[in-house]
Amino acid sequence: MSQKTAQILFVILNILSVFAVAYAVYDFTSVITAIEKKEELIPFDSGTYYLLLMSVTWVLSIIQYFGLKNKHSRMLIFANQILVIWFVFMLLLANLIPYFLNNKLEEAGYTKCDDPREISRIAKGESSYYLKRGCE
Repeated sequence: MSQKTAQILFVILNILSVFAVAYAVYDFTSVITAIEKKEELIPFDSGTYYLLLMSVTWVLSIIQYFGLKNKHSRMLIFANQILVIWFVFMLLLANLIPYFLNNKLEEAGYTKCDDPREISRIAKGESSYYLKRGCE
């Protein structure tokens, strides 16, 4: 693969990661807003927050930028550690956000119900919904 093609694919991945992370943030804020509005039904998918892992491409872009700008940058010396730390931090967030939201929903008096439309999947996370008056 040529360098130009690789760079174009890398830019496309960066753009997609912006939308993926934005969707995870949007989902988080919509659940919080639904709790505050005391809506009757709140859909919840804990696997959505694994989209945060796509933000690793941002770290790779920053490392690439500093690497092209200055080959002896201190950023390059610690690039591996920075990348691993960011990945682990996003992985922790992807697991802690659903835990936090589950607790917040239960404190608000919602009952967790299995989503009958959920299809068995390989991906981590589960699709459910929360009802204010219990499962039907």
